Amino acid sequence: MKSDIRVCADWETAHDRPVYTLGDACPECGAAAVNSAPAPFNPEDPHGKYRRRARRRNRDGGANAAGE
Repeated sequence: MKSDIRVCADWETAHDRPVYTLGDACPECGAAAVNSAPAPFNPEDPHGKYRRRARRRNRDGGANAAGE
């Protein structure tokens, strides 16, 4: 699903906070505006188990990937 709301692509370097707009360019700095919607969620994600394993490993402080 495409969102109508866009955010300045250079907000991290040009602004102190995200600048949202409905246009194709940032109203403050003139940089390109990109889609602000997150990536779509797919419950049948073929790589989801690897992402969850990495997140768990990072949370546990570098524990074994199998959780052992």
